[in-house]
Amino acid sequence: MGYRARTAFGLGVTMVILGIVSVAVSLVAMFVPVFKIAVHPHIALGLYSLLATGIVAIIAGSFGIASGKTPDNGCRITGFLSTSIMVAILGLFFLVAVAILLIIADGYGACALFGTGGGDDVTTTGGGCTAVVNSDTTVNLAVAVVLLILGVLELVLGVVAAIVSCRGLCTGYHGHESPAIVVYSGNKATALQPGQRAVQQPDGTIVIAKTAADQANVGTNGKQ
Repeated sequence: MGYRARTAFGLGVTMVILGIVSVAVSLVAMFVPVFKIAVHPHIALGLYSLLATGIVAIIAGSFGIASGKTPDNGCRITGFLSTSIMVAILGLFFLVAVAILLIIADGYGACALFGTGGGDDVTTTGGGCTAVVNSDTTVNLAVAVVLLILGVLELVLGVVAAIVSCRGLCTGYHGHESPAIVVYSGNKATALQPGQRAVQQPDGTIVIAKTAADQANVGTNGKQ
């Protein structure tokens, strides 16, 4: 039991890398001219959201790295837990949203990719629909697949990180030894040390005695 510091550190590093990749993909697709022109406005909105998710993943990973280095710091573990949950929720959102876009896609251009319901960016005709915006289907599908992959990774890493950090908080020791058992007798409290046990006497008082195994060890050492 206890907080798995090395696991948390590894998850933190992975989440930071994932966050950097997410931010980089968002910035490239939004600001590099060749991608900026080709990316459909609907996907562009997803890229803005991916940028925010990447920043949250970097923050969560930083908490994971910090808590892995100092497993006795409950505040850092709590920060890792809360931000990991946020990453998992955002990852699930991306996974569902992008999956819907891929189901809609049928290979007939940006209009078919985003449905035939019309709107400012789409015009419908008797033979189907025509995209008004200059949007390349291949680029959009590529970006959609990348979003899907990043969404899956964020969901999985977020859930695993939340489990690891929650487990650390639930044990309550954060890398320390388990606190000693305290025995109360009247108004006196005594902490049991290793090799000791509490024995209740006929008069109701409690006496701290050595365990049988500890007494045997003492006897063996005495004979030597």
